[in-house]
Amino acid sequence: MMDTKQYLANVARFAAQAVARTAPFVPENKRNWSPMGAARTTTDMVQECAEALEIATKFMQTSQFARPDAQARAELLKKNPPKLEELFPRLQKAADEYAQALEKFPAERLMEMVPSPFGGEPRPLLMQLSMPVFNMMYHYGQINYIQTMLGDTEMH
Repeated sequence: MMDTKQYLANVARFAAQAVARTAPFVPENKRNWSPMGAARTTTDMVQECAEALEIATKFMQTSQFARPDAQARAELLKKNPPKLEELFPRLQKAADEYAQALEKFPAERLMEMVPSPFGGEPRPLLMQLSMPVFNMMYHYGQINYIQTMLGDTEMH
């Protein structure tokens, strides 16, 4: 039977592939489009998926959590958004490195209670380390939803 770490590592790899498979179906002229003017763009979501995995990986390797400045990040994205296709290798590399770090991470630490980097009550480390994967699946759904708003009703 697969253990929790291996399962989460596999889901991370699957989710990165799913995001990379579906995002190119967003028309090129809509990849940096913000639905209703305030929603996240497809490019922004894909970049965030890679960043979240990278942050979690660094934590597993160093026990240091570095939370990026969301406002500065958003301003930079507006001024100079990356090309969507350029993000896919980064996303896949981030997923692979996250999965490898998780596979090596001491299982006995997974239930350790740690402060949430987002505030609130302490949570099990497993929950914190799972967040980038849940986030990726969430954005996978959002990207598919953007496609439906643009007339593509096929799940990719």
